[in-house]
Amino acid sequence: MQARAIGGNAIAFAVLVAGIAVAFAVGRFPVTLPELGVALWSRVTGMPSGLSPSVEAVVFSIRGPRVVAALACGAALAIAGAAFQGLFRNPLVSPDILGASSGAALGAVLGIFLSFGIFGIQAAAFAGGLLAVAAVYAVGSTIRSGDPILTLVLTGVVVGALLGAGVGLIKVLADPYNQLPAMTFWLLGSLSAANARDLVPLIAPVILGAVVLMALRWRMNALSLPEEEARALGLPTGPLRLAIVAAATLVTAASVAAAGIIGWVGLVVPHLARFLVGPDFGRLIPASAMLGGGYLLLIDTLARTIGPVEVPLGILTAVIGTPFFIWLLATARRLVMSLAADHLAFGYPRHAVGRDVTLAIGSGEVLALLGPNGGGKTTLLKTMLGLIPPQGGAVTLDGRPLASLSIPERARLIGYVPQAHGGTFAFTAFEVVLMGRTAHGGLFARPTARDREIALAMLDRLGIAHLAERRTTMISGGERQLVLIARALAQEPRFVVLDEPTASLDFGNQGKVMAQVRRLAADGLGVLFTTHDPNQALGHADRVALLRGGAVIAAGVASKILTSEQLAALYGAPVETVVEAGGRTAFLPG
Repeated sequence: MQARAIGGNAIAFAVLVAGIAVAFAVGRFPVTLPELGVALWSRVTGMPSGLSPSVEAVVFSIRGPRVVAALACGAALAIAGAAFQGLFRNPLVSPDILGASSGAALGAVLGIFLSFGIFGIQAAAFAGGLLAVAAVYAVGSTIRSGDPILTLVLTGVVVGALLGAGVGLIKVLADPYNQLPAMTFWLLGSLSAANARDLVPLIAPVILGAVVLMALRWRMNALSLPEEEARALGLPTGPLRLAIVAAATLVTAASVAAAGIIGWVGLVVPHLARFLVGPDFGRLIPASAMLGGGYLLLIDTLARTIGPVEVPLGILTAVIGTPFFIWLLATARRLVMSLAADHLAFGYPRHAVGRDVTLAIGSGEVLALLGPNGGGKTTLLKTMLGLIPPQGGAVTLDGRPLASLSIPERARLIGYVPQAHGGTFAFTAFEVVLMGRTAHGGLFARPTARDREIALAMLDRLGIAHLAERRTTMISGGERQLVLIARALAQEPRFVVLDEPTASLDFGNQGKVMAQVRRLAADGLGVLFTTHDPNQALGHADRVALLRGGAVIAAGVASKILTSEQLAALYGAPVETVVEAGGRTAFLPG
């Protein structure tokens, strides 16, 4: 994961540098990177640059402010999109989900209608965006029924429609020869009017909002979990959600006020950033900012050079963004790794346990395996880990036969958390987690400084850094299970396999362990776990497979497969379904 983050950030930075280089090099007055460097160094040191006055005018008065504005707007929209997608747990969310763009549009067309100057129009747009989201949040907070996230989204849709009607009304009333064309052009987005005076009211809110989002980056990871899980982990979800909405709205409103409505940046760029660096917000926000700034710079350069008349940014981002987003979705499916069993027969010498089992799990997905005692769950897991050779069929990892991989290669791709830890000696938690780095060194290798850093990071990630020097024989069962999960994560795998991870744990520790299962999937790992509790599978798994007598009797989406009838057939005993007042389903033995 660390190597992926470094490579992804390098690509994002390269896009940013390429955008800046192209923006200055393309146009009627091209400026090369060396000339740009000399001009900037001269301005910083006060020494004469030796460049022609026209080059300095282009850098500091004409194209320079436009480049900075494009960088700020692109970064703002991208980080706002990433924040809102995490907050609403929906990758199709964009920065205008709560009406910020619609409010800013209403403020801007109202300013044009009232013949405000450019600064007045931008101020009206900025205020309109903030007030729109404030209204959405105020209305949504007063409605205390159902899912608060869904309520907020629906309120945003309704208020956005109302604001759109207001924009339409003002356009009808506007002067069709002067005001209406200005409104139309502003609504399509443009940076043609950017100048040095516009940068402070743009950059200051963007920096403030970005700093807040970066300060909350670790909490945002937990907030992307289901509401109940996030609250169970101790997050004050209401105030935290308000802070994220306020920061993301601040940067969105500042961008829209400066450049008009520019779509697709906040939707497409966070997807690309996740592919490059993963979903962790500590890495996602900087990568999104660099990609967003570079992307909008390239779009703006194309807009001012593609023809004799400048093309509005909103048109180009839609024309380019739509096929790119479709390609991105198609590519995402190819980038997802899969661990699969194909018509697998498994067992031990002279003792067959299971037959004709076909399962597959992809990156970012949780698959729960349920079955009675002796049903073959653990043997199946060990076969899929390569610890037991299959008796028939095949186990593949991203299409490659698992048997073709060496033992260290398997360990670098699949982490294993056993049902019970049978350690003979009293190793400390840190020493146990450090063992997860075994596959990353040779036979006589010693743990490196990086290995130790990763081990400590995994302990900290699971909230058990305080146990680092405690003996694993002297900690609770729940804490020991978290240590084993940290050891598996120290392998830096793409998949984690857990064999009854909550066995023998009390109710509170079961919740802690299962919350980590969802977080692993949110970080892009594929997770396969076995359990006897259908409620855990229903609450934490995307898909389930029911295994009885070594054969899969049902498999599919958890909410569809887990019914009282299916569970009764699985366990050979009656099962009762209980539906709570809030609509949640639970299963009880009949």
